[in-house]
Amino acid sequence: HPDDLPYTAMADTVQSGGGRHVESLSSTHQQAGTAHEVSRTSSMAPSAKSGLGTRREGGVDVVAARLAAFPATMTRFRKALRSQGETPVRPPKPPLQALPPYPSLSSIQNSGSDLPSVCAAFDEAGCGPALDHLSSFLGLDYRSLPGMAAKPGSADMDRHDPRSSFQLSAGEEAALGRLRSYLWGDGAGQQGCGGAAGDQREANTPTALSNYAVSRAQASGSDASTHLSAFLGLGCISPRTVWDEVLKVREHLLKEGADTAAADCMLMHLEIRDFYIFTALKEANTGLFAAGGFAAREFTNKAPKWKKDPKLFHRWATGTTGIPFVDACMRELRGSGWMSNRGRQNVASLLAKELNLDWRMGASLFECLLVDHDAAVNYCNWNYFAGTGSDPRDRRFKTISQGITYDSMACLISAWVPETSHLPLPLRHAPFARQELVSEVTQHLIAQGITACPYTQQQLEGDVQEPQQHSPTKKGERSQSDCSAQLQGQLPLLDYPAPVVDPAAQLGSLKGRAIARRKAS
Repeated sequence: HPDDLPYTAMADTVQSGGGRHVESLSSTHQQAGTAHEVSRTSSMAPSAKSGLGTRREGGVDVVAARLAAFPATMTRFRKALRSQGETPVRPPKPPLQALPPYPSLSSIQNSGSDLPSVCAAFDEAGCGPALDHLSSFLGLDYRSLPGMAAKPGSADMDRHDPRSSFQLSAGEEAALGRLRSYLWGDGAGQQGCGGAAGDQREANTPTALSNYAVSRAQASGSDASTHLSAFLGLGCISPRTVWDEVLKVREHLLKEGADTAAADCMLMHLEIRDFYIFTALKEANTGLFAAGGFAAREFTNKAPKWKKDPKLFHRWATGTTGIPFVDACMRELRGSGWMSNRGRQNVASLLAKELNLDWRMGASLFECLLVDHDAAVNYCNWNYFAGTGSDPRDRRFKTISQGITYDSMACLISAWVPETSHLPLPLRHAPFARQELVSEVTQHLIAQGITACPYTQQQLEGDVQEPQQHSPTKKGERSQSDCSAQLQGQLPLLDYPAPVVDPAAQLGSLKGRAIARRKAS
């Protein structure tokens, strides 16, 4: 809650961190209440400049002073929170006893028993043309996707693309069930929250949470992340409820003498979410939606100049960049509304840092497609990835190396980029790579502990000559000699586009990969 933040400590971190001078707020201002609780709105930019309204005390604009004290970077924000000993999070409010009436759309009855389909709701709200334009741009008929034409409560409403890592239904009940099962174990969804569920879990049985610090970076998998972001973005569950439940798990782990690192990591990412919300409120009418972002004035003297290339952006948006890991992530987003955190970092890096296209186009597409879209998180993250946000460092992701590290067996790639599924594993990560680069990709895979490959190292390096004559193959299959030639860069992959960037520039050093692997483990 904005009333509970340590503004004096934050002002001190801003001043000591080299930011513009901010006088420490008095204890009166620290304890002063505000009439508005922080919440995301569709515009993120109310009429007041700050986005939090205005309030004056003793001639001082309290809201402006608070936001001026708010740190520019996550590190300073968390340092200020630690100054109080523990993060000041209020307990969750009790459940509502009654819900407000449904919106007054003509097709929605007062009883709520005849809710329209998603498509019908789009049309009635006047958004049908926008949906059709999106379908045309991405080459996918969204009206025909599972759930779009179904009415709430029907079996079709809960259908998902089986390739997607996101397979959850909407609503508070589903949100609480996911929270319990992720934190306490598979049976907890029926047992209720807190220690009761934990006590009924078999001793030493690992939960999804126990692997959170590592799994959250993976590119695919039902437990590769908490998948709570969609529920938080839609308001199906409160972040205070999530925080409170993680604290219960942490207390339970301490009693068992178990490691609390995973729970601490999850709490940290809830703090990051709050940091983005407050940053968005601070920057709503200044840099949040600007091409140069808010970092242009905080850390640099010159804002980036972005290119405008509709064809190149279309290739990125439709998952046809020729970089399989990026394309798989974009196709999952396009077809299911979901993308892993690791995927979001990589596709954004390629768009802004390698293609030098305006990051706001990517952010807008994400806003259209993400099932877990939150304006503050999305636009702050895109500023961050583009180098115009709350981090002065120039972060670039080596997208092929990232795919090798976080999608080692090319599971995500094979599911969403089937054009590459017949290739040996190294070429699924880099289909158009030259022979030398393929050998390097192979070494990266070996460094990741991946040794299952249908081709020997000699074949990958081109040291073994394939016979000129070979037995015929079935229609649609490729012979081993064909693949050997492909490995040596002698054959084009006809069904997959050439890469928009040099693949060699998207592969990091083995030393860097070894360091990343040690951090991940």
